[in-house]
Amino acid sequence: MVEQEKNNFKYNFLRLVKRTELLLFILVLPLFFGTHTDVKGSYVVAGVETPVTLTYDGELYQFVTYKTELLDAVTEQGFRIYDQDVFSVSRETKLNGAPVSVNVVKSLPVVINIDGEHTMGRTISGKAETILYENNIEFWPEDILSVELITDPIKQGGVGQLVTVKRAPEYKIKVDDKVKEVHTWATKVAEIVEKSETKLNPNDIVKPGLKEEIEGGGVITITRIEYAEISETDPIKFNTVYKGTTSLALGQTSAQVSGITGQKKNVYKVTYKNGEEVTRTLVTSKVTKVKRDAVILRGAVSGKCKWGPYYETNYGPYTTSFHYALTDRSYIGKYILVTNLSNGKSVKVKIVDAGPTNGLLDLSTTAIEAIGGMGGINLNGYFNVMVELL
Repeated sequence: MVEQEKNNFKYNFLRLVKRTELLLFILVLPLFFGTHTDVKGSYVVAGVETPVTLTYDGELYQFVTYKTELLDAVTEQGFRIYDQDVFSVSRETKLNGAPVSVNVVKSLPVVINIDGEHTMGRTISGKAETILYENNIEFWPEDILSVELITDPIKQGGVGQLVTVKRAPEYKIKVDDKVKEVHTWATKVAEIVEKSETKLNPNDIVKPGLKEEIEGGGVITITRIEYAEISETDPIKFNTVYKGTTSLALGQTSAQVSGITGQKKNVYKVTYKNGEEVTRTLVTSKVTKVKRDAVILRGAVSGKCKWGPYYETNYGPYTTSFHYALTDRSYIGKYILVTNLSNGKSVKVKIVDAGPTNGLLDLSTTAIEAIGGMGGINLNGYFNVMVELL
């Protein structure tokens, strides 16, 4: 039993020694391979010792770094690097222990004068277009560019080179629901529009006019005007004609002739402004199908109509009494059409009372005058009329 416990202790002790040796090996390993840790933001990056040969502005420098990217290694040495500086290899070159050689051409200061406003920049070029591109300054082919060495730093606002940009005037061409931008030194509206590559139609309206001159930029509006002749087939609505007849009971109707809708071909001259119709003028119209009016027979009664001045005074013009209302009060408040059978004249009146007992109607003065006047009353003192219920 004692012998077994000794063997177990020896076994566990040997295991512990082996684990300790392994841990020491892991801790010592970086010393042999030259690794280095670098903190970037919130994470740790392990770097490897890398020799770097740097030629900066004609001077040679050699150093060892544990940085993982070339740009970080160079700035670590105290060199100020600008975006316009030129590296012979990528700034983002990864460093993994292999020797790296890089040549850096240092950019020089430049003053950029844009229409009197000064901006500081840097460059390695002597060409205006390249300098503006390096400093992310937009320019157009029409702009006037020049480069010169600064001889008076105080007056010219800096040292190095001076790039002068004289902007060409900018014009906005409003056409076809779009806005085109044009940079040009032209002053005639026609030339500016041509520069925008806008094709004009003969009827287009240009403001300012094509023959006018403008300077310093502005807005030119082009309104598209188009004319067209279009043909349309339009309906001709038929009318409904009512004819009174005593062969039908009062209030009844019967179709005698059915109506037919006609057709006509109309030709219009249409004006479009920017694609939308603004005017339409009828040029010709031709009937291609003749309409036919509908005829409706309407039941009527005939009888004597007398003058009733009482109704003009108490109920107003175009009023009457109606004999049939003596037995059916529902007629009161309705409208009737009264036609003088001697001359065919008709008038629309409102039934306001029942009566008379000795005739069909007592018409107000205004209504009497509408169908013939007092002079039309016969010797017996009445008109012969026909009445239709409306």
